[in-house]
Amino acid sequence: MAGTSATFELKGVREFQAKLAVLDKEVRTDIMKKTLGRAVKPIVKSMRSNLKSHKRTGLLSLSLGVRQKTYRKGNIRVAAVGPRLKFAGKKVEAIRGRTAAGARAKPANYAHFLESGAKPHWIRGKRGPLRFLGVVTQVVWHPGIRPGKPLSRAFEGTVKQSLRIIKKEFSSRIAAAAKRGVA
Repeated sequence: MAGTSATFELKGVREFQAKLAVLDKEVRTDIMKKTLGRAVKPIVKSMRSNLKSHKRTGLLSLSLGVRQKTYRKGNIRVAAVGPRLKFAGKKVEAIRGRTAAGARAKPANYAHFLESGAKPHWIRGKRGPLRFLGVVTQVVWHPGIRPGKPLSRAFEGTVKQSLRIIKKEFSSRIAAAAKRGVA
């Protein structure tokens, strides 16, 4: 996907790190995981809202998910938002059964085209003729796609809100853990 990312510089990092260092590793990880999960929700919601105009089957919107990873060195936690490779559910199965396009569609394979666009090009069958809209042919002209950047726009529009959530959640969760005496 078109690499949209952000790095945040927080004020009072030393004080924040000192508060986190007092806590047990499992508690620290739990606090970071829950806080980041809560902060990413507005971004995903905004992305789904932006994708309503690109609704062919609706699978891309349903496939959006969050994956978190912790890097041990530096105690860094990262959340990646985008289309999941494997996703399921009643809505997904209903769409896949209802449309021929939905049966084969894999949103992770085409989300980057909505984001970055594609130049006009010819599509040739790799293993024989193509079947496209009921027509069997050797080649098909694709007119291209203008970049819409639905995912980038959603991210940029909700970053400040997510930062406020991070600040609020970290403060309250660290205070609650300290109150419980978890160290």
